[in-house]
Amino acid sequence: MNEKSLRPEITKKMVCKRLWELAQIEPEQTRGSLKGQVDCCEQMYRLFKFEPALQRLNELASIDPSRTRGRRTSQDKAAKLLKRIVSSLKTDESRVQ
Repeated sequence: MNEKSLRPEITKKMVCKRLWELAQIEPEQTRGSLKGQVDCCEQMYRLFKFEPALQRLNELASIDPSRTRGRRTSQDKAAKLLKRIVSSLKTDESRVQ
């Protein structure tokens, strides 16, 4: 039996699904941290152009600081990332026209 037959086939769909599951974790389950969720959203969009990741970034940017132990670093990162992605989409659209 060769090594390849022992490994399951990992597909893009499986990777995207797992990233989405991680992006949905609430800050209360991660001791107030949103870093992993923001990173997952970024990867889902960059690798797969998965548009629901943009909506999730918006949700993460809007999370009340009381849910993240008073920290806003990840919310700010999510907001900046979303702004950068959206502005790059607008730039791409203007080039097409």
